[in-house]
Amino acid sequence: MFSADVVTQTAEALHGPDWLRQQRADAADRMAGLELPSFELEEWRYSPIDELNPDRFAPAATAPSDTDAVGFAVAGAAATVVTVDGFVVSVDAGSAAGLTVATASTSDAPVEPGTAADVFGEAKTVFSPDPIVITVKAGVEIEGPVVITHHLKAEGVAAFPQVHVNAGPDSGVQVVEVLLSDDVAALTVPSTRINVGNAARVRYQQVQELGPQVWQLGTLVAEVGSQAHFVGGVAAMGAGYGRLRTDCRLSGRGASGDLLAVYYGDGDQTLDF
Repeated sequence: MFSADVVTQTAEALHGPDWLRQQRADAADRMAGLELPSFELEEWRYSPIDELNPDRFAPAATAPSDTDAVGFAVAGAAATVVTVDGFVVSVDAGSAAGLTVATASTSDAPVEPGTAADVFGEAKTVFSPDPIVITVKAGVEIEGPVVITHHLKAEGVAAFPQVHVNAGPDSGVQVVEVLLSDDVAALTVPSTRINVGNAARVRYQQVQELGPQVWQLGTLVAEVGSQAHFVGGVAAMGAGYGRLRTDCRLSGRGASGDLLAVYYGDGDQTLDF
């Protein structure tokens, strides 16, 4: 995907605790033996993936100097997070009891990146500067959504934002994730993992309004426990190629999940769910 030198240099340049740096190094080793997927693979069939030239894009090794980004406004938000080109630039954790909004480097325990399906799965582990971690304590119902805005600003950047949501047993939370960009050519590989504890309730909404020169290759994984319920909604309107793979795993007895998607494109846009 990217050259071995780029992978190694970026993984070494990004900061973080020892466990996070080790995760990056291990993923970089695995990534070295992988190639870009092809439209000949069933899960990429009918996609323009063969037209992607990763040499056009470069992951940033340091936070951008221009971090002026406006978070998506949602009335009554319980907490907000803003990233620019993959780097967290603003965290307002709010004051809701039982809700913690932080980054992986400040969390109490290592955050597992999850199983990588392909080279992009390994790349998001290598190049994500500091995954966002949202935790809701057991038995707590959070009023108002947690709103995360990802903003692409730099020409030619490759961004790899990660979000991890952990909803404790019998808790409830709503998460809104918004992807925006300036009019730039860029690549974004967002990864969102949601653990819905037993009897918990999680509502997730993604709004994708990226510019027409952006490639999005996203993943959403929800693990739903016993008697828990997950609702995942996606609205896709932007990007030249906007892809989101969703895995909703009903792993507990009585688990349920509803997946919804709406899209509105024009011209030669491809919106791929």
